[in-house]
Amino acid sequence: MTKQEFIEKHKEDTKGYCPCVVDYEGNVYECPKGHLEALMELGREKNLLLEIPDNISPLFYMIFQTRAVAVDYENQVYSDELTQEQRYTLIELSEVGLIRINLKNIHENIHL
Repeated sequence: MTKQEFIEKHKEDTKGYCPCVVDYEGNVYECPKGHLEALMELGREKNLLLEIPDNISPLFYMIFQTRAVAVDYENQVYSDELTQEQRYTLIELSEVGLIRINLKNIHENIHL
C-alpha cells in the first residue's frame, strides 16, 4: 500500500507500535505476522528463502536481498543505503507519530 494509505489506516492507533516493511520504492507493507514473513513475500519472485546461508540471520539476509527497511516504532533496520523514496516514507511516518526515527544499518553484519 502507499504510505498515505498506511498512515490513514493507522493514524489513530494508540498502541504505539506499527510494524511494517518499506520497499525500495517507498511502498509500505503491513506485517502482522512479523517482518520476516513480509520480507519473504517481497522476495518471493526469486524464492530467496531457499538461498539463505547458514551463517547469517534470515531477517538480515532478506533485508539485504530485498533492499527493504524493517520498521517498528523504535527502530528501522536496513542494509547499505536508503533510497530517497524510503527516506520520505520514514520521515512521513515519523511526522504523524507512527515511528521514532532510529536508523540501524546492518550492512557490516552481512558477509556473503
